[in-house]
Amino acid sequence: MKGEGGSFGFPLVTRIAGSLTDFLTGRDTLEGFELEVAASHVSAINAVIMQNVRDEGGATGAGLIEGLNKLVRKARNAEAGRDDTAPEPAT
Repeated sequence: MKGEGGSFGFPLVTRIAGSLTDFLTGRDTLEGFELEVAASHVSAINAVIMQNVRDEGGATGAGLIEGLNKLVRKARNAEAGRDDTAPEPAT
């Protein structure tokens, strides 16, 4: 899906699948919150396809991507033993 979403007119699927691929890289198993993060990505892909979102989805698509990014950050912070409630450093 990561490489084919755009080919079929679903570039948002490509972005979501890319995020999921990045999240899964290096993991042999998923447990607890990691499983929720992966399931959220799959649900997002399903929603984009079922709603026939054929572009980046505007503000809704951006919000969806940001929400998934927050879940990924929370999972990575938990893995690293960092407090996920701390503000993100400015970039």
